[in-house]
Amino acid sequence: MTIQWRKEMTVDESVIDEDHKLLIEIVNTFEVALGRKIAPETIDQGLKLLKHYAIEHFRREEELQRAVQYPFLDAHCREHRDLVKRLDAIATHRRAATTRGDIVEVATEIVTLIKEWLVHHILQTDLRMRPYVAAMKPHRQKMKSLGQHSATAPCAPAAPVGGGAPPAPAKRPSAA
Repeated sequence: MTIQWRKEMTVDESVIDEDHKLLIEIVNTFEVALGRKIAPETIDQGLKLLKHYAIEHFRREEELQRAVQYPFLDAHCREHRDLVKRLDAIATHRRAATTRGDIVEVATEIVTLIKEWLVHHILQTDLRMRPYVAAMKPHRQKMKSLGQHSATAPCAPAAPVGGGAPPAPAKRPSAA
């Protein structure tokens, strides 16, 4: 079941929310692709794409937090680093799963972990930024939507076995 953006997830009605929507779209696209018979390389490409956008989003979010002296910055950064480490561990686990033949099980584990982390992080951690949104406004106006950077992403999902490529996330208009 894909993640649906809900009003309760809104942090700033601007770049942070647009980034979150794009990350959700990538996770949902990845989940749909996993529902088909896909090659292990497709999973690797999806993980690379997700990691690329997550790291870029984390960098931007932390930049805004530093600019307004966000009091929970250190804890927030730790959560971000933890997810990147978990994505790396999942990639290693995925490679081992191919030799064992349990790639579908691992793919399901990937989607479950990422969905749970993303929704929890937005609803529990990122929403604490709401009181600082007004102070962030002048700093975020310089930022383009992550979707505008998709043409420069290091990779795009590879084609599933026996089918077309999973759809790439749509480019989103910039939000100020």
